[in-house]
Amino acid sequence: MKHFCALFFLCLTGCATMQWGEFDGQRSRTSDPDVYDVLVVAADGLANFDKRKQQRLKPGFHLLVVASAKKGNNGEVASISFPINVKPCTRYSFVAKHRSRLDIYNWDLVPVGETTMAGCEAPQK
Repeated sequence: MKHFCALFFLCLTGCATMQWGEFDGQRSRTSDPDVYDVLVVAADGLANFDKRKQQRLKPGFHLLVVASAKKGNNGEVASISFPINVKPCTRYSFVAKHRSRLDIYNWDLVPVGETTMAGCEAPQK
């Protein structure tokens, strides 16, 4: 029982100090019709089949494959590779800005901002 309690306490303290960053591709209140959400297709070579808009990442360098949520006539999406250096407790927000309403392939990944995540403390240096 003592070992179970010690292990339980160790798990709780480990979860409380866990550090990560987050890629956020969900647009927030925009009136521009050429701006779309960004979907994470793959992170560090691992496919993400549910194409989520938010992805937690460990601190450090990562290579993401992201796609605009704007779909073509046959449901296809255009993706690009995107390198990112993630800092702990930081949320990186992006949107997809299309150059044309008709073309899905010409778009830019536009940074919207970096914010400190709620309830997360930056590690002591």
